[in-house]
Amino acid sequence: MHADNAAEHMPAGNIEHTASASPIAAMRRYFPALVVALVCLVWLLPGLWGRVPWKPDEAYTIAIIHHFYRSGDWLVPILGGQPFMEKPPLFFWTGAVFAQVFSFVMPFVDAVRLATLFYVGVTLIFEWLTARMLYARSTARLAPLVLIGCLGFLYRGHELLTDMGLLAGFAVALYGMALCLRRPLAGGILLGIGTGIGFMCKGLIAPGVLGLIFLVLPLVIKEYRRRHWWLTAVAALLAGLPWLLIWPSALYLRSPALFHDWFWINNWGRFLGWNHRGGFNGPLYYPKDLLWITFPALPLGLYALWRARASWRAPPIALPLLATLVTFFILEISSGRDDVYTLPLLLPLSMLGAAGVADLPRPGARCMRVTGWLLFGAIGAFLWCAWLATLSGRPAFLLAYLDRWIPGNSVDVQVLPLILAVCYTAAWLWIGLRASLAGEPTLLHWVMGTALVWCLAMTLWLPTLNAAKSYASVMAEMAKAFPLNYNCLASWGVGDSERGMLSYYEDIDSQPFYTKSSQPDCQLLLVQSPPGNRHDFPAWKPIWNGARPHDHSEHFWLMERAEPPLNLPLARSPADPYVGGHRPHRFHPLGSPYHGNQFHTGNPF
Repeated sequence: MHADNAAEHMPAGNIEHTASASPIAAMRRYFPALVVALVCLVWLLPGLWGRVPWKPDEAYTIAIIHHFYRSGDWLVPILGGQPFMEKPPLFFWTGAVFAQVFSFVMPFVDAVRLATLFYVGVTLIFEWLTARMLYARSTARLAPLVLIGCLGFLYRGHELLTDMGLLAGFAVALYGMALCLRRPLAGGILLGIGTGIGFMCKGLIAPGVLGLIFLVLPLVIKEYRRRHWWLTAVAALLAGLPWLLIWPSALYLRSPALFHDWFWINNWGRFLGWNHRGGFNGPLYYPKDLLWITFPALPLGLYALWRARASWRAPPIALPLLATLVTFFILEISSGRDDVYTLPLLLPLSMLGAAGVADLPRPGARCMRVTGWLLFGAIGAFLWCAWLATLSGRPAFLLAYLDRWIPGNSVDVQVLPLILAVCYTAAWLWIGLRASLAGEPTLLHWVMGTALVWCLAMTLWLPTLNAAKSYASVMAEMAKAFPLNYNCLASWGVGDSERGMLSYYEDIDSQPFYTKSSQPDCQLLLVQSPPGNRHDFPAWKPIWNGARPHDHSEHFWLMERAEPPLNLPLARSPADPYVGGHRPHRFHPLGSPYHGNQFHTGNPF
């Protein structure tokens, strides 16, 4: 008997007592869900503010959003003055909108990071809704916890990354597939919207994977073999077409060449191997790395499959299993392989993992609890001890090891971040010592362990990480070496992140070239390469070189032509300092520059 209908079957004499007890019953009913929501916020918020753009993905992402924010041209993503056609612009648009709304009360970077909070929040909500359609309420609320507990999601889930939009689209679409069993029209609309969101954030991977999953559903699950499936398909197509057609059509009308670059080179080219940009690891990359990326969702999901092996073709098991297998198949046959591409796998695996946690036996819970104590206890203890060592100067052996990685004078004591780090540590210890040895409390302890590690990094070590990962100082030093008059800047070997940061921090665009025969007729040349390997440019003379603090992998050389080109228009002059490709800094209405790292003023996260 369902709790919602219990009152209908009670004797009349108990109605008054039930009415008086209903607030308490409602509180008990929704209290676990509120705890889950609180834990998700505790996991999400650290690092959201006060963090400079980190390489590689955040650096170029923030630069593209910065261009949309200041240019007013919202059709073509621009990175360092050049079109960036790897991804459609929805995630960049979202970040620019948040910047437009909130940059008056917070730094530009912090306002943009609200896009990550938005898309991850959408992902967690629809992950719970999908699990609620498939499982009982007590099991469904565990699905978001399993997702944020995955080791591969700890850093990626806090990153300013277009894949967060793709993940949200997948979550909405999977909910549409689960909902269409009861409400075909609504399920189809959500399926189309989710597919469109994923497409507009990442490209053809979303309609390709989600469309294949939906087409295979009737072949595996008998509940989908009915006429309502066709209604869902038509509704999904109609809801998804605006997302799939409007921006590509506008792009083609603007520039067929840019459309070709986006559609063929950066979508099909990456999938089939024509475009050699991105991660191209071996065929065993996913089987090996998924073991830690998906932990603990993968072992918990395998346990749920074993428990339900007699009824594996029922929708609660078959739908997430099919989504996992189809997604893995597409990833495995693709030429591009990287850990970030595996994020959509975490959604169906987390649903299966939630079913596994709900039935986890005592030995399994004990194993997971001990693993959490050892893993997060060791990492947390190291972060605390290393932080204390850098402040006190002891022990010497630990300090000597840390000096190789930590920029000098980058560790300090800030009261509010220190209080938060202590609170997170105490909460994790308290849950581990007081919670019962069962599936749900053990999962809660595990998730708080991931939150503890991230919080310590984003409080005790945030100044150090910002100093180590920021390009602000090196770009500022480089900009001082630029001559007053130059026509343009060419770049050789300079990555997207570095070109983006040069444009973001110093408003200097560059023209990359990849063969020396295609070198543009620029007066200045920026070269990036490992230290000691400057490449051979005999017609150029170095005027500056440098690198980020403690960065032993990349070095920058700024060079000038020995004989300047004949057509040298004025680029900068004392009277009009920013002309042509060198644009002025835009200033925050409160009086401080909204970009750079000088705006961060003791934010607790």
